[in-house]
Formats: sequence, C-alpha cells, structure tokens
Amino acid sequence: ELLDHVDDLPLMWRRLIGHFDCRSVTDEAAGAPPGSDLGKLQALLLDGHVQKLRADGSLVVVRAFSRDVTAQATAEIVRALPDRRRAVVVADRDGIVLDNAFERVGLPRAGFQHYSPFRSVAQVLKLTLALVWEPL
Repeated sequence: ELLDHVDDLPLMWRRLIGHFDCRSVTDEAAGAPPGSDLGKLQALLLDGHVQKLRADGSLVVVRAFSRDVTAQATAEIVRALPDRRRAVVVADRDGIVLDNAFERVGLPRAGFQHYSPFRSVAQVLKLTLALVWEPL
C-alpha cells in the first residue's frame, strides 16, 4: 500500500514504485485513530485544530539535555516496547549516536552514516521496502 498518490511523487520514485505491486490507499487509511495522540497531531497539521493530548503512547517525543542522553532514553523506550515491529523511530540528525545507543541495549543498529537532510525519508523508505520485500 502506498500512502501517497503516485502522481504526487517525483518521476524517479514513480518509476521505482512501478516495479512493485502496490496501490494508493485513501487519505483516511493513512491516518492514526482520530482519538489517539498521534491522530490529534495529524489533525493539527492538517487543519490547525488543537486538541488536548492524553499521553496514550501513540506519540512519544524524547528530549534531554544532551543528544547522548536522548539517544539512550529512546533506545530504552524502544527496547521496552511489547511489539517493536509497530514502532518507527525517525532521527533527522545524529543518527550514529542513536545507533550506538541501540547497540548498547541489544537492539539492531539502523546503519546510520553521515548526516543528510534526506535522512528521515531514506530511513522510512528502507523500512518500507524491507517490510514488503519478498524474494523472487
């Protein structure tokens, strides 16, 4: 399933996606449940509607006084999740620090390299392809 309309993507992405058997789903299917914190954040981004959050765990923002502490806290949170397959961690910078923290708590490394402004997109693309890939 593709959560964007294929026509909205650049030509090279359309060509790549054309090699897979995937279809676009409706915008509603892409959203989180409306009452969840993640759903409320999505509503805020879409229409500016501010709602009080409930701390239901669907959205977690981790900040600390240093990037090392933030990375370690993130790794500990991910390690404690009952189903890590449903978690997505997006690091827009300092991913190598996060990789080191994942390794310290026994989680696999994400394979970060040098900082790139496209890092977040590249992370999600690799994850998506890994989840749908079936060997020929």
